[in-house]
Amino acid sequence: MVKIRSSNKNNKITMSTDKVSIVMTAFNSEKYIKRAVSTILNQTYENFELLVVNDASKDNTLEILKSFNDSRLKILDSSRNSGTYYSRNLGMFHSKGDYIAFVDSDDMTSPNRFTSIIDYMEKNKEVLHIETRYFRFYEETGDLWFRDWTRGVGFPVIRREVMDEIGFFLPVRANGDMEYAQRIKNHFGKHTSKIINDFTYW
Repeated sequence: MVKIRSSNKNNKITMSTDKVSIVMTAFNSEKYIKRAVSTILNQTYENFELLVVNDASKDNTLEILKSFNDSRLKILDSSRNSGTYYSRNLGMFHSKGDYIAFVDSDDMTSPNRFTSIIDYMEKNKEVLHIETRYFRFYEETGDLWFRDWTRGVGFPVIRREVMDEIGFFLPVRANGDMEYAQRIKNHFGKHTSKIINDFTYW
């Protein structure tokens, strides 16, 4: 059973007409979930909803999520652990945005990530699926790693029509994002999928 919760704080008014649904899945993510959610709520692109699917966590993940007071955050609380891709599908099913984006519960996003990506997609209407480069931060050592060939296949942004036409992720435990990216290219054509040099994901 899944319970949907929403907080009460009013949104800021945004000039954008295109809503972004950001889907985050979480399982035993108490160490990083507060930071991950906070970097989303601090986006300069304001017209979004953040759907966090708590995949039957056994730690304090749910309690931390419930401590936020922002109406853009919606918590989908699952009583059974089903894995990342099933949980992503659940978030997609409940999404309302013109765009659907995916982030992980242990990562951070630059405040300008979605402003930058949506601007690119609005200027390139043929693009249905975006992947970006990323930084990797090693908390233990403070080292920052990046290469210009990195591919963020696990945290793409897609137009809603992608989901409407090809459906959801396969409910597998691993590599579902690779399969979904390839399915997009097979169905819509390779020209509709782009990797851009946008290092806004950490």
